[in-house]
Amino acid sequence: MNPGEPIGGPLPELGPPSPPIPPTVQALAEELNTHLPLQQNDQRIVDPRFVIYLGAGEDPHFTVVQRLRLGPGELPQVVAEVRRLLAARGRRGATWELGPSSQPAALGAELRALGLRPDPLESEVAGMVLMQPPESPDFAASTTIAVERVESAARLRQVQVIFSGCFGTPLGDSDPRRDFARYQASPSWRSYIALEGGQPIAAADATFTDEAVVLSGGATLPALRRRGAYRALIAARWRDAVARGTPILVTQAGHMSRPILTRLGFTVVAKVQVFLDEMRDPEPR
Repeated sequence: MNPGEPIGGPLPELGPPSPPIPPTVQALAEELNTHLPLQQNDQRIVDPRFVIYLGAGEDPHFTVVQRLRLGPGELPQVVAEVRRLLAARGRRGATWELGPSSQPAALGAELRALGLRPDPLESEVAGMVLMQPPESPDFAASTTIAVERVESAARLRQVQVIFSGCFGTPLGDSDPRRDFARYQASPSWRSYIALEGGQPIAAADATFTDEAVVLSGGATLPALRRRGAYRALIAARWRDAVARGTPILVTQAGHMSRPILTRLGFTVVAKVQVFLDEMRDPEPR
């Protein structure tokens, strides 16, 4: 999610993309965690029926179940199996994502019957793709915003502080030097920071894949919004995508970021339902 932008309404209807979206990019937009390069210490469990992404955080939103390819009536067995796998790894919950490629169709009602509920943080996200330079009448409205790629532990810490302030996630016992070492060990992941007058006001992440640059984590400090920082961060990542020969941006957008991304030229290519499974305290076997 990207706090700080106007709250949008229902997801826009899917439109015919122009130019056509490559199948690999379509799959990336719908099932990000299945296809993204793993960062250091992250894990992925790949089964013909599902994929589980195990991120570095303890919150259930760092554990994602997606790419469901099930037979009729198979969901209860799979949910029980996934819960056992997660409990054995000390996980206390997960989000489940249903996209247009999930099989069989209409799994949402079955997930609810098994105790899952629409994610209260974001129950539906939009897989969005940009394949041309960002466009907006006010795209270049701010000339006072500078964007830097994060290249030091101090800058990465500033990014973490911005994310913590915007998303309400505690920094906890995070160690800047350890975090920066992990960052350096994950070359496909880059962070960006937006500065006004030398002061950090916004930040965002990107993951570089063979097909596209994936956007995530955009956030602007509440008191410093509507100055063009979000647009400047989009522009910086677009320039890097062009420079590396993959001029495509992909993201999964929540209700706050969809309006501005639409104005910048992004197209919705997949609608993804998100369900939250809050498990009991795990009891590893």
